[in-house]
Amino acid sequence: MKTKLIAYISLLSILSMGGAVTSCDDELPYSDRSATGNGLTVSEAKEFFEQQMMQIPVTRSSETGNKFLVPENFTPLWSSQTSTEYGNTACMNVPISTLSRYKARYKQNGKYEIVDVWQKLIILKNAESGDMVQFIMSVIPCYGYAKDNPGADIGKMFVQGGDKGDFSGMVLYSLPATGAVFQIATYINGHRTGSANSFNDNTLKDNMVAEAKRLSFCMIVPTRATEDFGWDFNGNAVEGAHWLPEITVDEFGGHYVDDGFSEWLGNGLNDSTDPPGSNPYGSDDTCDHCHDGSSCIGSGGTYASGDGNHGQQGFSMVKIKYDISKYPGYTSGQCKVIADKIVRQILGNSNADVGSPGTAIDLCLENANHTALEVTGDPEEIIDIIIKHLKAGCPIVVGVNHTLDLNRNNGTVDHFIVINGVGYDEDRQQLYFNYIETGRSKEMAQEAYKDTWRLYYYESGDQAKGIKPGMIYGSSYNKKKNYTISQIRPYI
Repeated sequence: MKTKLIAYISLLSILSMGGAVTSCDDELPYSDRSATGNGLTVSEAKEFFEQQMMQIPVTRSSETGNKFLVPENFTPLWSSQTSTEYGNTACMNVPISTLSRYKARYKQNGKYEIVDVWQKLIILKNAESGDMVQFIMSVIPCYGYAKDNPGADIGKMFVQGGDKGDFSGMVLYSLPATGAVFQIATYINGHRTGSANSFNDNTLKDNMVAEAKRLSFCMIVPTRATEDFGWDFNGNAVEGAHWLPEITVDEFGGHYVDDGFSEWLGNGLNDSTDPPGSNPYGSDDTCDHCHDGSSCIGSGGTYASGDGNHGQQGFSMVKIKYDISKYPGYTSGQCKVIADKIVRQILGNSNADVGSPGTAIDLCLENANHTALEVTGDPEEIIDIIIKHLKAGCPIVVGVNHTLDLNRNNGTVDHFIVINGVGYDEDRQQLYFNYIETGRSKEMAQEAYKDTWRLYYYESGDQAKGIKPGMIYGSSYNKKKNYTISQIRPYI
């Protein structure tokens, strides 16, 4: 059976650069003694690399010159490679020398942080079939890890198929010919907290896109080293910076590979040295370098590898922090205005689009007689959209119902709040969302922002409480009322 995927034998393994590329290392000789037990030698890897380089002409045309995360004019340093093996996968980590480098910009704790991106060539071999592939791995440390390791070769410290140290951050695997990302992994303290690839189902792929889009990149070359990195003071992209391209396999349509090979490649990148949820030194959700895993670049990974269900263990908490000194305080009838303002404060952009009636998606509506609340939308869709926002560092405004027949906002939305976190309550065995209350005065900001403000997902409902299957329900600051999510206002 054939599946329409990226042809990794013919596309992933082709390196087509936007500039001249060399494939030799004239500084030091290499030796075939540096080989994996599965038989991937340096000479074999080098021969494979050079053969694939010949398949597509190198050009400087504008069509191919503007690529994302493609190292320009790079040379593999074969004499400095590191060989590893895990399962039936032989792996070679090859440092590269390049005339350019990338920097990444992302938001952490309300500020835009800039870190270096470390890149190297990775070559894999399936010991059973003999198939080989190669791609570029981009290692992006969180700001805390980079700060704690000044001057270190972080790319060398992070070994595919080997030691990850106490690395916290994100790793992107991309097609060298186009820069398109096909897999992402997030790490905290050397352990993978989440991963997804373009072989996964759409939910995992959407989460991967949302997580990766927290980042923007800029290429730096020596002759322009003193220029702007590509972001202005407010973090807005300017010429020279690029958002990560859409993660997709469809653009490579018309190419096919065997299901078995695709499955091996997709699973082979998650090596056995970094299983999720196995950090012996503490919680995988708290970065020892940033001291705040919820805002660290590696703290995403809403789904651990292979975990596609909202109610399963392996779910990692995401919590977007808010500076309560900025809390605007409630003004009568202005909860939506206040909710929008809180979201813009967190995003650091007073003019940001944070959703509108045109983007609204209903989850629940009151019936025609306004005597009961009914689930009319798709709870799984609503949850996935909320999580997509949170993983991208974006809180989301939601409308809640607390009183039947109040005749506000389509007869169902009685109040607006801001969802800023998601987690899994092991005791209750339920998914929950944290929220920031908009109905408190400025003097009661502490009451507006508490971890105890949670709305729980009732997949099977709770007949005793009158909660229907699919509702997201929880307590409000008013002990006489409870909130049920009735509408969300997505904006990404």
